Amino acid sequence: MITFKSYLAEKAGAALKKKAEKSGMPLGILRQVYNRGVAAWRTGHRPGTTPQQWGLARVNSFVTKSSGTWGKADKDLAAKVRG
Repeated sequence: MITFKSYLAEKAGAALKKKAEKSGMPLGILRQVYNRGVAAWRTGHRPGTTPQQWGLARVNSFVTKSSGTWGKADKDLAAKVRG
């Protein structure tokens, strides 16, 4: 039997794979950004959001090279993408 938590993890994994293909960024780095977003959700979040939504929003911000993630919070991962 599949649990709701594993279902969400499966959907997030598929979404990350698509974002990696479209952006050309390594899947492993996007997974790290996602995991950081989920961890950040635990320290404070907008009411009604899920950890998965928070993680994917952070990935979206990173992929679009937004200054909040690309230039600050995930600067170390951005450097790895640049090479």
